[in-house]
Amino acid sequence: MKLKEIKIFYWLLKVIEAFAVLIYLIIEEVLWVRIGEPVYRRLQTIQFLQRFSQYAEKEIGEWGFFVIFSIPFIIMEILGILSGKMFITGHFFIGMMLYVLKGFCTPIVVYIFNIGRDKLLSFKIIYWTHHFICWLSTTEIYISVKIRIKATKKAIKAFLSRFKTKKSFWAGFKKQLTRTTQKLRKILRRRL
Repeated sequence: MKLKEIKIFYWLLKVIEAFAVLIYLIIEEVLWVRIGEPVYRRLQTIQFLQRFSQYAEKEIGEWGFFVIFSIPFIIMEILGILSGKMFITGHFFIGMMLYVLKGFCTPIVVYIFNIGRDKLLSFKIIYWTHHFICWLSTTEIYISVKIRIKATKKAIKAFLSRFKTKKSFWAGFKKQLTRTTQKLRKILRRRL
């Protein structure tokens, strides 16, 4: 291959990579907003879990909380790794399903962490990781990426809003997506 062809190929790979990262970040944002937050709010209202959190704060020690926290955390991370592997190998649907499952595990991990925050932060590895994440979320790069993601989401919404008509494909797609999301929420409410 000639040098010019290699440069074009490299440029195309970078464009594809940037597009994949953008899709990943949008999916992650949508996944937390559409699935994670409602599940987390629902977890906070369940009577059994409220009683468990009161009991756990008083009766369960640091190591007990560590075990209770570690199990869903490890499951969540394995699902994330597997979904990434499936995306990379071209099994998009399986990767998406694994990523949605990770989305259901995330609120559980956050809920358990918030219940036992003080006890979990007594472990140095969790303490330093937590503080690193807090520091990272205040860096200039993180803030600029979040701003770009928000701007990109607004631009995509503005672009898609131009196609919203009663006979439009996007309107039908949005209605179907809304119905599916509502059915999923009803199923979750019944099971939780």
